[in-house]
Amino acid sequence: MPYASSTLATRNRTRPRIVLLNGFQLVLGGAARPVPLGVQRLLALLALRPDAVPRSNVRGILWPDVGESAANGRLRTALWRAGRLHDGLVETSPTCLRLAGDVLVDTHETVALAHRLLTPADVDTGELIQPALTGELLPGWYDDWVLFERERLGQLMLHALEALAVRLLALGRYGSAADAAYAAIRADPLRESAQQVLIRVHLAEGNVREAVRRYRAYAGLLRDELALAPSAALTELVFPAGGQTSARHRAGGNTAGGDVRSTAR
Repeated sequence: MPYASSTLATRNRTRPRIVLLNGFQLVLGGAARPVPLGVQRLLALLALRPDAVPRSNVRGILWPDVGESAANGRLRTALWRAGRLHDGLVETSPTCLRLAGDVLVDTHETVALAHRLLTPADVDTGELIQPALTGELLPGWYDDWVLFERERLGQLMLHALEALAVRLLALGRYGSAADAAYAAIRADPLRESAQQVLIRVHLAEGNVREAVRRYRAYAGLLRDELALAPSAALTELVFPAGGQTSARHRAGGNTAGGDVRSTAR
């Protein structure tokens, strides 16, 4: 079920769109346009800032290693080139810059969707949601301002994927719930909350063997990478007090290391 009416979707296709997930793109008239690197950096910076940015801040962030005169020249060039690509991409004043209000940005949509999933409000849990919550912000860019935003957005997306998985689990849509949980695990394999949601899905389906297999795989990864064990809460979820023998039997017996609690610790 689409999120927008056909009229809104048509109008949006005519608006400039900046894509920051999985690589920079500027889409004009439905087609990606080649963008000089300096313009990419300027547009990406403004797209990741909710408010107007002082020109001095833009110069200091994008060109910290050159003098003020050279930075001013590079900023003027980037603004001129942006205007050549599409008039009105950037709103300018003598002191500040901001992205024009009619420019669509994929990360803005992702953040809005994530916050909707993280609130009690009713949210469509259709198949269109999950792809909007995956992807890496500007891969290959290693500026400090990008790294900070990548971490911030990545954490928000992980929380939203887990929230989506929990909602789908409550609806009995186990396959979709598992898929959302796996997406979170792919992004951060050591994240216990994502592993826990996936294990809850397996248990809800009655797949105890799969739940134990997932627990053991995570315990081994956590041990190898961080010399840590899963939390007591996760272990109790898989092996409730007094029920370990039954759970191990249904999972196919002990591993070579014996009891899972002992091998994980």
